[in-house]
Amino acid sequence: MDGRDIVLFDGVCNLCNSSVRFLLQIDKKNILYFAHLQSAFSKTFLNELDSGNTIDSVAFITNGNIYYKSDAVLKIFNILGYPWRLLSIFRILPIRFLDFIYDFIAGNRYKWFGRKRTCVIPDDKLVQRFLR
Repeated sequence: MDGRDIVLFDGVCNLCNSSVRFLLQIDKKNILYFAHLQSAFSKTFLNELDSGNTIDSVAFITNGNIYYKSDAVLKIFNILGYPWRLLSIFRILPIRFLDFIYDFIAGNRYKWFGRKRTCVIPDDKLVQRFLR
């Protein structure tokens, strides 16, 4: 993946879009790139990957590896450095427990936060951080 750290996210999910806006704010070094799951980039990448994993909310690609669910979230914050990497403390909890919480929130995200009819288009100054 040409060395970029890429966050794949649900482009119609209000929670996911708010999370991306938050990541854009705290990513002072412009490390992260983004692609919504509905984009041609994500569809092509996921077809080539053919891992058998269904991604419906978030995944993270870094150093040629793809991470899912809570593991993806913790990897994203870890790569952003201090103070965000302190969230790695949650790794002491079993991954099954973290994924249970993740799945609970992800499964209710539309009900709690709503959804858009189409994916949000980034403004001109951020468009280069989004892969289409």
